Amino acid sequence: MKDCKNIKTEKFSGEIIITDLKGVFLNGYSVNNGKLIAQYKSKVKKNKASLFFSSSISAFFQNSGTCQYHGPCYDGSECIMCNQNLEEVFLIAGGSTDAGILVTNIYFNGPSGGGDFNDAKETISWIAGGESGGGFEDEEDDPCTKIANQIANTAFKAKLDLLKTKTGLKKETGFVQNKNGTFETLTVSATGHNLRIPMGSTRIGYLHTHLDNFLNGKTDPKTGAPIEIQPIRMLSPNDVNTFLIMVKNAKTSGYPTSKIFGTMVSSSGTYTIRFTGDTSNLNDIKTDYTKEEMRELSKIFRDKYVNKWGNERGFLKYLKHKIGVTGISLYKIKSSGRIRPLTLNGTKEKLERGDCE
Repeated sequence: MKDCKNIKTEKFSGEIIITDLKGVFLNGYSVNNGKLIAQYKSKVKKNKASLFFSSSISAFFQNSGTCQYHGPCYDGSECIMCNQNLEEVFLIAGGSTDAGILVTNIYFNGPSGGGDFNDAKETISWIAGGESGGGFEDEEDDPCTKIANQIANTAFKAKLDLLKTKTGLKKETGFVQNKNGTFETLTVSATGHNLRIPMGSTRIGYLHTHLDNFLNGKTDPKTGAPIEIQPIRMLSPNDVNTFLIMVKNAKTSGYPTSKIFGTMVSSSGTYTIRFTGDTSNLNDIKTDYTKEEMRELSKIFRDKYVNKWGNERGFLKYLKHKIGVTGISLYKIKSSGRIRPLTLNGTKEKLERGDCE
């Protein structure tokens, strides 16, 4: 902690700055009278920091403004706001100094902290990073890193591994995840082909199976042949719509939209989607489809996109041309843990498989 001229002995006012052993910024807060007013975050991603520090910093200091505690930035300043290119993200609308989040909440929050906190407080902790756009507005975060961290999480990986054993069933299996890290088992519909996902501001994502082909026990009345159900082993129009509703709810509640996910597990592969687009246009995206409209979208998805272009390319073309959403990114998670972003490239919209590094 670094004190400021208004330091108080009873309730701290000033900066809380957390760095690694080399002095590189990890996280920080602006505190007034014992309450968190703002969180500091880095304007540059960690892997770009070397570019920043290796270049001349004079031009940066000329345009970097003034630190409220240490005055104008200048070449050689010891202020971490200046020399590590930080900015403040206010936790209270308008940066009010007579309101805020009690600094003691830092000790009780986090994945296993519990506590009765509202949405704005759920990312407050010593380690809820401010680097690379972390904290409350981390849309700048690399989705590859987020996915890698997610599949490395023990609880999430356990659910993912379990779902991989369920693709041969005749009913889908799935889970929804809450902001506090807990999972809830999803209820399957009467047909077994759909899962009911309860919506709300606490939901941050889902993961579920799409099944292998299976006989449904019925026969074709004309040919007498057994009827085989052939599920599409790719995220469906309904999956996309559920994901977008979660993204909208996240934006409304002040939760980072970049943390919302939708994952599908099948014998053909595991796919996940993340929102990487402009959140200012979210309300313009239609999500209030009727059941009939969604059935029609599913038919169009199968007949005009998947059957013509295949699962991966067809899915991306559906997003772009049918529902007009450009902010959803698709990734394939290999069994080895390799993460591959899938995109359409060029005017011919060929499928391009990238690599997360």
